[in-house]
Amino acid sequence: NLSSLFYLDLSSNRFLSFKPKTFTYLKGLQFLNLSNNFLTNFDFYIVFNAESMLNQLFLSNNNFRNVNMKNVFKINEIILSNNYLLEKIDLN
Repeated sequence: NLSSLFYLDLSSNRFLSFKPKTFTYLKGLQFLNLSNNFLTNFDFYIVFNAESMLNQLFLSNNNFRNVNMKNVFKINEIILSNNYLLEKIDLN
């Protein structure tokens, strides 16, 4: 049962994107590492749901130009180093 998965490391896999609701059913997920891929956009509410328990999100060394983190309250740590961000990140 993947709903109790706590830690998921998908780094260095050459991912380009994720389909909407990709991680929705991983309700216990608290740590996600997506570093060292080829991701260009990330919208928290499209990839996760509002009940997400995610605590740490690692997105470094991708090709991000836009990251939407609006209304993300539970995450304590977001790492976005070494990307190509063109906009300010709105965390409100």
